[in-house]
Amino acid sequence: MKTSISFLLILVFTACSTLQQQEITKESLVKIGQGNLHGVGDEKLRAQQKMIDSAEEWQKMKRKLDAVNPTTKNFKNLPVNFQHEMVLVLISDLKSSGGHSIIIEKIEETQKQIEIVYREKSPDGIATTVMTQPFFVAKTPKTNKKVRFIKLN
Repeated sequence: MKTSISFLLILVFTACSTLQQQEITKESLVKIGQGNLHGVGDEKLRAQQKMIDSAEEWQKMKRKLDAVNPTTKNFKNLPVNFQHEMVLVLISDLKSSGGHSIIIEKIEETQKQIEIVYREKSPDGIATTVMTQPFFVAKTPKTNKKVRFIKLN
């Protein structure tokens, strides 16, 4: 009898934890902010792709984004519950003109990892001559899987 009850409890807890693990898809991304930094590199942010999984790290990133201009004041004021969510941050390298952006093309999840496929869009036609640094920030369901970023040309 004890064995049966133990087995049922394990089954219930396993099922509950499986239900809580939400799949990460392009549709599950909730955009927080997207645009360009205009500090001519004074933010000292290198090109990067990362997942942020703590409030402290998120605050640190927002301070860096705001180092020259109040970039995050234009972000959607969405709460991030780091017990269940992470923040995706993509930052491009410096560009010598305006009109650049970062676009998420697709997200594929396998048993072992999540692949985030993105591209950097260049301006069409004539663009302003100004130093910019494109960024994309979104929140997504939390995962323990390895996240791999794939940049398309």
